[in-house]
Amino acid sequence: MQCYQLAQRRDLPSLSPTSQPRAKRGFSLRRGSEPVRTREIYRSPTGDRWLLARDTDISRVFVRHEPNLPSGGQVEDIEIGAFLIAARNGPEKQELLRLIGTLA
Repeated sequence: MQCYQLAQRRDLPSLSPTSQPRAKRGFSLRRGSEPVRTREIYRSPTGDRWLLARDTDISRVFVRHEPNLPSGGQVEDIEIGAFLIAARNGPEKQELLRLIGTLA
């Protein structure tokens, strides 16, 4: 039994298992589980952060982008493959490749 409904009115938001709120600083808020573990890959001079993240509940590894507040601050989770094949070849991508290279 899920107890997430806050309200039935259309003007008030409701929470569902798929609409989990996110928190800053590399943690994801979830009921009854450990937060997502992160390791910073790169921090830009403007304050954007890229983190290598692992969701321990579902064994998912991804890149989390935390943009600076002036640019909106909307956190984005990006699959590793999509991040690596993206057209940009910025320092955040180079740092992830360097980190992967240390695993060999």
